Amino acid sequence: MRSMCLAAVLACAALPALGEGWPVTGGDPGGTKYSPLADIRAENLHKLEVVWEYRTGDSSTLKENVPDTSFIATPVLHNNTLFFCSGLSRAFGLDAETGEE
Repeated sequence: MRSMCLAAVLACAALPALGEGWPVTGGDPGGTKYSPLADIRAENLHKLEVVWEYRTGDSSTLKENVPDTSFIATPVLHNNTLFFCSGLSRAFGLDAETGEE
């Protein structure tokens, strides 16, 4: 029993504090996709706008006569870098503010 309690305490201690990034898919080990940030609320959601987009180049590597592809990734945020894999399993790390590699 003691070892189980110790394991639970150590697991919780290893988790980042709320608001310190998005360290795993879904934001936390439970995948809740919850953010404690107060800047985005239901009342101002309509004011959000896209600030950058990134193209992986996957469609340019496909053979001719293959339609362009698109995908949506759920990145992991660490030290202001978004990490994700493209549809063709290429790994990327982008600056979260600028979208630059």
